[in-house]
Amino acid sequence: MYLRGNYWHYDFFIGKKRHRGTTGFRANEKRKAAMMVDLLKAKLREEFVWTKILHRQPPKEYAEQPLDADMIWSYFIRLSDTGAAEHRQKIYRARLRDFCSYIRDFHPETTLLSEVTNIHAQKYRVHLKNRTMSSSTANDHLAALKMIFKLLAGTGKIASNPFAGIKRFSADKVKREIFSSGELRTILNKSSGWMHHLFIMAAYTGLREGDICMLKKSEIDGDIRWITIEKTRKTGAKADIPILAPLKKHLQSVLRQKNSSEYVCPELAELYCNSPKKISRDVKKFLHDIGIIGTSQQVEGYCHRVSVKDIHSLRHTFIYLAAKANIPLPVIQSVVGHATEEMTRYYTEHARREDKLRFMDLILENMPEFEQPNGKPSQKSPQ
Repeated sequence: MYLRGNYWHYDFFIGKKRHRGTTGFRANEKRKAAMMVDLLKAKLREEFVWTKILHRQPPKEYAEQPLDADMIWSYFIRLSDTGAAEHRQKIYRARLRDFCSYIRDFHPETTLLSEVTNIHAQKYRVHLKNRTMSSSTANDHLAALKMIFKLLAGTGKIASNPFAGIKRFSADKVKREIFSSGELRTILNKSSGWMHHLFIMAAYTGLREGDICMLKKSEIDGDIRWITIEKTRKTGAKADIPILAPLKKHLQSVLRQKNSSEYVCPELAELYCNSPKKISRDVKKFLHDIGIIGTSQQVEGYCHRVSVKDIHSLRHTFIYLAAKANIPLPVIQSVVGHATEEMTRYYTEHARREDKLRFMDLILENMPEFEQPNGKPSQKSPQ
């Protein structure tokens, strides 16, 4: 990809055929241009493969296929039934590309898919840890690759799964801290725009950042009494959440704007899709600016400080306040969605909506009052 005048252009070969032209994106839109080129390459590669099949050209043995991330992904996505959401598929593909880049940089003699062995997988595990990423992120890399290579092995395209038996890293010993009542009040009073929406949603629902950012209007009932997400983005668990009075007032104000987007907060949805790191950076800066300190700490083995107070801390805060109000654990779990499928099924079968309404109201007794955008204190009882 290169600049010609004020626009990004592309020039590459697929199957000995040259493809070149303009992306249509200007010089300051490099990220969008790169995404467009990646999608174009993937589409053209897939068309090239299927053209060969339709013309019944004898394909090479898969064992002779180069270790090319895009070709492997194209094959995987056609045969897999992961059911993963689109954003998770993007993550899986990025993990595959990272591994292929590692092989190319550190084991240049390994050029074919069939040449990848368990030794390479073990060395890649060490490589991940040396990059000082968190254990959960490193485990996510390994899990994605294990899933992809398992499918290749299961369909006879490679002899065995090189990531079979690769050990996961021990869980990080860094726990997020909850926000105090005073900190919550300060956050809700001083935040505005998409950040206020993110904070108030997290404080009154316990939802994860991605589920808040991508919340659709159709997931809020007509009376603005319930939020129902059939499949949360991280675990796939169902979340069925009563809307408490302060949140209802906020949502009424947001929905009155009647924008054409399917999302409750279009600005936040766009940020989450295109610049998720900007959300984290802006949140950290905001917390620092309003005097909330100790949001990160230095942890042995990490070159960067680790976040301990952020948006996800509000999920912990929500659960803490619910427990403090003596809300039964099954009700809490059925509201926030449990990470384990078996436990999710157990909890949601034993928690009725009447239980949730009765017990969720108790959370308001521990929530601090804060100023609504119109300057009036939040209500203490649900409407």
